[in-house]
Amino acid sequence: STQDQLYFAGVYQAGQLWMQLSTDEHGSRSKSWTDKSQQPILIQQELDSLHWLETRHIYDQLGRKRLTIQPEGMRLLKESGDYSQLSDSLFRSRWCFQYTYDQRGRQISRQLPGAAPIYTIYDRWDRAVLSQDGNQRSKNQWAFTKYDHLHRPVLSGIYAPTETKAQLQALLKSLPDSLKTTEAGTSDIGYALNSSFPD
Repeated sequence: STQDQLYFAGVYQAGQLWMQLSTDEHGSRSKSWTDKSQQPILIQQELDSLHWLETRHIYDQLGRKRLTIQPEGMRLLKESGDYSQLSDSLFRSRWCFQYTYDQRGRQISRQLPGAAPIYTIYDRWDRAVLSQDGNQRSKNQWAFTKYDHLHRPVLSGIYAPTETKAQLQALLKSLPDSLKTTEAGTSDIGYALNSSFPD
């Protein structure tokens, strides 16, 4: 998978995947297939003696998870034999968990099946400062988190900006600092809440 396009990169050769078989207290079996980086590739849950539910994970060339296909989605793909459906945004929105990353490898969007994407905007310290789900997007709202100088979250709330998502990202990149504290011995000791984003 790449940022905008899915493609078939080949098959795993013998010895490249490790399979763990487990049985629960009810006698139901499950199989977990992982690669040499310990990333889950395929999880199979026994439905009955002839059928297994499958959950499949798809990664990009940098090893970042891009799609998780739910069992019903896997059933539809296998029954039709048409895996090109994974390039269909409607199919993915119904049956897949989807993840998007920026150039620094930070997850900037995740989408659950049947839901609108959840966006995340980071500051230059890679801290998640703003997030927005579909309901908040309809109201032009973002959830924000303020951090202290040790990168600890100290305040959260709702923010209603006039800027676009791209403008907010550019603004956060340009800020000189986040939540500041004064040094001991000065008249004001504590958090300067109006010296960080958002004001």
